[in-house]
Amino acid sequence: MQVVALIFAALVAVAAGETCTGAQVDAVGFTSQDATIVTKIAYIADFTLSCSNGAKDVSLYAETVDGIVGVARSVDGVKY
Repeated sequence: MQVVALIFAALVAVAAGETCTGAQVDAVGFTSQDATIVTKIAYIADFTLSCSNGAKDVSLYAETVDGIVGVARSVDGVKY
């Protein structure tokens, strides 16, 4: 039973994630001229996110016509 409680506590901690406070966003937006890409992606935004509390690897989501999708993040966790 203790193992189940420990696993549950670990899952809750992971699911809670880290909250970004005092967010500073530096964004650049552009549209691709490649017709192949434009049929699936009309607008691309490249941005960095800095949090005053030092939060890293913050999970972000975008609302689209088709629903909510996860935002891609660079390997170093700085650019989205």
